[in-house]
Amino acid sequence: CGKLTGRKLEDCPHCGGHLQEQAATSVRRPRRDRQSCPSCKAMVQEGDIICVVCGTNLLTGQKVSDELQAEPKIPKSQLPMMVGAGIVAAVAVLVVLAGIYIVTRDPVRTAQKQMADGKDLEAIATLSRHIDKNDGDERALELRGELHFKTNQFPRAAQDFELATNIDAKNVGAAMWGVAALHSMSGNQLDRQIALLDKVVKVDAQNTQAWYLLSLARSANRDTAGQMEALNRVIELDGGHAGAHLGLGIAMAFTGNLDGAATEMATAAQANQNGNLASVRGFLAAMRGDSQAAALLEEAVADETLLMRWQSQTQLAKLAMEEGSFRDARTLLDSALTSDAASDTVRYLRGLCLYALGDRSDAQLAFDEVSARGGVHATDALILLADTQLSLRQVDLALRSIEKASEAGARNAVYHTVRGRVAAARDKLADARNSFSGAIKMDEDYAPAWLERGLLFIRRGAVSEGLRDLERYLEIIGEDAAGTNAEAVRTLVEQLQGSAEILSSARRIGP
Repeated sequence: CGKLTGRKLEDCPHCGGHLQEQAATSVRRPRRDRQSCPSCKAMVQEGDIICVVCGTNLLTGQKVSDELQAEPKIPKSQLPMMVGAGIVAAVAVLVVLAGIYIVTRDPVRTAQKQMADGKDLEAIATLSRHIDKNDGDERALELRGELHFKTNQFPRAAQDFELATNIDAKNVGAAMWGVAALHSMSGNQLDRQIALLDKVVKVDAQNTQAWYLLSLARSANRDTAGQMEALNRVIELDGGHAGAHLGLGIAMAFTGNLDGAATEMATAAQANQNGNLASVRGFLAAMRGDSQAAALLEEAVADETLLMRWQSQTQLAKLAMEEGSFRDARTLLDSALTSDAASDTVRYLRGLCLYALGDRSDAQLAFDEVSARGGVHATDALILLADTQLSLRQVDLALRSIEKASEAGARNAVYHTVRGRVAAARDKLADARNSFSGAIKMDEDYAPAWLERGLLFIRRGAVSEGLRDLERYLEIIGEDAAGTNAEAVRTLVEQLQGSAEILSSARRIGP
């Protein structure tokens, strides 16, 4: 209150305020106005902010403890959370970028995407660039092989699949793809097919399809024993396999086991409800030389459910050709070719029919096609192609064809005879005579060689030698002269014999 007192009082007698013990002083303090606390009504000095009695804030009217409780919390910093989210996002971006990098750096995946987009040639180029640097990538080789096959590049496809199987002999899929590619190629690829199929059956001995294809390849390669081994394995795995029983029956017939052949062929017909036993009986009758063969095969062909249709038609055509009925044979072979366009045997026999019917241009096309395909008849087709070209006066082409036949290993009597004809057409008469003599040496009963050498002798003025060869030709032909020039040769021989007798008489009469 500002009033001074000299006494030591605890409470001021004027205002009731608490006093500390202090000495009297002459200093006069100015008086301040007083006010009461709005909460506890205690008196407080002007300028005070907090009531010392109840702790009320004189400015706001709230107690200090309430203000402390109502004080808003200071928000925590968002920086750590933001930093964490940024790290997660960065990691996700890196993962995506890494995935894109891996995909774009994997040529197989890139090629697969290009292939799916229809960009086959781009896919091949992608894989080729990779394989040039890494030729041991089996996946890349196999996919490129599939692309080459898809784009009809069969030689390249076969090579890719073979390389893939060389890397992994257990890759059955690549091996089977390789067989399909080789089968689609021209030329004789049997050895390569057999090599791939041998790998398959070694790895997967239960693969019936591989064993059956192996039997067909060995049969085409004239390995009858190997063919029968594969067919027996097929039958072990699938006793009702009609094709295996049929193939085994034919193989047995070729080896002379006709009884076994009959059993297997009958089983083949019974194993398939569409079979016809008449075809089986017809095949066996033909092999035995039975005159009933044609009738049985005709019965078989008339059966719409026939299992072995094109085979029966082909066998019936052979019998017709033996009888000189080349027009009927051609009709049968045309039908057989429709049923099995891949049969080189049908194409080859059809070419023979065309040649015999005088249709040399079509015969030339047929022999040319068979020789280009490289099947079992390719070499024989080259020989007959040369002979056909000679008949069309294409001497240079004939020479080229007969030389190809020689390179292919042709050495039989037919080859030597046609080679002699080519030499004679080129006025190489000495070479021609040697070729005809070589044919006779290989097969003394090959009538065309005697005919050609006899005509050559007569051309060179050696009439007696020529007559001897022509007479031998007629002797070999005998009464079975269908489709031959036997009648014309017989007339020529008679004329020459008369000339020879006149010449001989003149010599006896002379000095």
